[in-house]
Amino acid sequence: MPIRIGFSNHRRRLLEAELRRMASELPPLGVASVYLTGEFAVGRVDSDTGLEFVVVHDTDAPFIARPDFFLSHLLPRVESRFIVYTPAEFEALKDTDLCLVRALQTGERIHAG
Repeated sequence: MPIRIGFSNHRRRLLEAELRRMASELPPLGVASVYLTGEFAVGRVDSDTGLEFVVVHDTDAPFIARPDFFLSHLLPRVESRFIVYTPAEFEALKDTDLCLVRALQTGERIHAG
């Protein structure tokens, strides 16, 4: 989808501001580490670009429910996706899970607890 001239700059600034805000709110949530991944992490911005995160967090919640914690605590103002692994899952899967491999290769670590 084509973007109006100037819109990508506006969208980039919006995403950068939201990333700074959420990154500052992550430490009190007890995360071990957080990686920014996806289109924004590699510099691509279009009209539907959001923020994508891989989070390492000690939790007993089922895998499918884990993003809810971050959505409800951070209240993202832009489209945001969270994939949450426990520390044990992260260590066991970091070399074989495609999401983790991509996050570690092309993503940016934005928090280390």
